[in-house]
Amino acid sequence: MNFSNIKLIVSDMDGTLLNSEGKLDRDFFPILKQLQSIGITFAIASGRQYQNLKFNLEDHHENVYFLADNGSYIVKNDQQIHVESLTREKAFELIQLARETKDCELVISGRMNAYVECKEEKYVEYVKRFFEDLQVLDSLEQIPEEEDILKVTIYDPLNSEKNSYPIFKSYEDHLKVKVSSEYWLDISEADAHKGHAVEILQKMLGVSKEETMAFGDYLNDIEMLQSVEYGFAMANAHPELHKITPHRALSNDESGVIRMLEKVLEDHQVQNNS
Repeated sequence: MNFSNIKLIVSDMDGTLLNSEGKLDRDFFPILKQLQSIGITFAIASGRQYQNLKFNLEDHHENVYFLADNGSYIVKNDQQIHVESLTREKAFELIQLARETKDCELVISGRMNAYVECKEEKYVEYVKRFFEDLQVLDSLEQIPEEEDILKVTIYDPLNSEKNSYPIFKSYEDHLKVKVSSEYWLDISEADAHKGHAVEILQKMLGVSKEETMAFGDYLNDIEMLQSVEYGFAMANAHPELHKITPHRALSNDESGVIRMLEKVLEDHQVQNNS
């Protein structure tokens, strides 16, 4: 395959760009700079909060598009581009059902902050790995009225696909219900998913599906991989992803995304030298 036509690259974070320890390979930063220098746009699409994604990119976040909270919130250079939020009524309907679900805890993703009502220190510290701006409340009913609720996230230590997903599956007729990892279930507006966010970006940038590449590893990446010509499932991806795309990248622990980005740079260099 030749990738000299690629103009937009989108990558998931956990299980994809980050290794199994949640670390970002330092080789990524100079490659990002090279991609940007030849006019290729790079975007991060993740279930994580925007503030956390920006923190992970350290001083290299400038001109990167962030499709945060599974595409609910699109930001570049701290400027909001698009937001999809749940009504407060619907969010609290989901919250109440989650409270009744065995062994589950909640994280509510807002545009300004994330919120939890579980004060157990071990849980709060775990959640802080994914949500940089986190408020611990006595009750989620204390979430400010002016907050945009982007996503209701359920932490399910029993296994989200088997335990909590079946309980919330009935909402799929009007909401997006996504198993985003072994222990996380995300619920958002029907159009609030990575695939829709990528399509918004493509339209805004004037980039076609054929000029777009994406990388993912879990079920919340399916629509994103389907919205591009070159959708790469990581070697460590959920089996369902290998069914929807023929394209494979090495595992996240083998820096699979970086190896493919190097191939993109090589193909562009060959094209420019020919």
